[in-house]
Amino acid sequence: MPVSSADTTPTLAEVFDTLAGGVVLIDAHDRIELVNASAERLLHTTRTQLDGRGLSNVLRNADTLKALCQRVKGDRVALALRNFQVHPVGNTMPTVHVDVVASPYGKDRVLLEIQDTEMKLQIDKENRLIEQRGIGRTMARQLAHEIKNPLGGLRGAAQLLAKKLDQPGLTDYTDVIIRESDRLVNLVNTMLGPTGPTQHRFTNIHRVLQHVKRLLVAESSSDVRIVEDYDPSLPLVSIDADRVIQALLNVARNALQAIDGNGTVTLRTRAISGFTIAEQRHALVLRIDISDTGPGIDDALRDQLFFPLVTSRPDGTGLGLAVAQELVSQHGGLIDITGSAPTTFSLYLPYLRRDAEHGESTS
Repeated sequence: MPVSSADTTPTLAEVFDTLAGGVVLIDAHDRIELVNASAERLLHTTRTQLDGRGLSNVLRNADTLKALCQRVKGDRVALALRNFQVHPVGNTMPTVHVDVVASPYGKDRVLLEIQDTEMKLQIDKENRLIEQRGIGRTMARQLAHEIKNPLGGLRGAAQLLAKKLDQPGLTDYTDVIIRESDRLVNLVNTMLGPTGPTQHRFTNIHRVLQHVKRLLVAESSSDVRIVEDYDPSLPLVSIDADRVIQALLNVARNALQAIDGNGTVTLRTRAISGFTIAEQRHALVLRIDISDTGPGIDDALRDQLFFPLVTSRPDGTGLGLAVAQELVSQHGGLIDITGSAPTTFSLYLPYLRRDAEHGESTS
């Protein structure tokens, strides 16, 4: 059987392009021999412009990297450089902070592996939020088991007692027990949130937000402004609309409470390409921002807000944000606090499919 002469083995450049981190290969004369796509993004340029150029012609602060490369070549060991600031020559883009690992490659070459520290910090933060969500779900289930069983017995006993009471006025007390038992059961059910599979349909997110806005207007005073800042070009997104509405309402009501009847709540939509959620890269993600002009969130609470029963208000249950996080997570998304002045909660929902030909009309 004849063997094809075509070589399907991927080239070194093709292998490097599959890596999420930046990779730069430096030759014996401190010139750039090869870069991957991630390194192009970090350096805000193209491999065509980088190929064959010396480090000093690419970075204004190249001396630190050149010294690192010389040490790696001389000692033949891998060395790390933490929090290096990337200052490209002739580029006005914001400074990027990166971690660099330099390893010997071949006889006189050095392989630089570059990781955006801000992205790493974001991934770490998202992992903490996901961990909180898991802890919160476990807490909710345990509380539901511990609370609902005795409440059922309490309610049943109150009903039996009411039937045996001779004086009608005494049943007022048993009615209070029954009502409060039902209220606590409803509270526990709220903590657990909706169960069962999500019912995804392609949906115009702005229709969802308009519904949320109408509810917020009905609940707020005339001194509250609810501002829209929508991107009209957004494609349809595959979501369970009822659950997303509930998540948005929970967050938006939090914003209304923060401004205490006087201020502005802004609803904003944007699309983000090449976005990572919990270490999974998505081609396109929908971001919904809910901002308020309230006094902000205490730093001591920021990292705990998505735990159940954590609240800054004396009359709060601490369930709204925890349930919202769970509802968004059912869509493979995440809620994060992305701003402090004004306070901004961002809901990230991945576009599961890029096309929306079978979705509902955007008209």
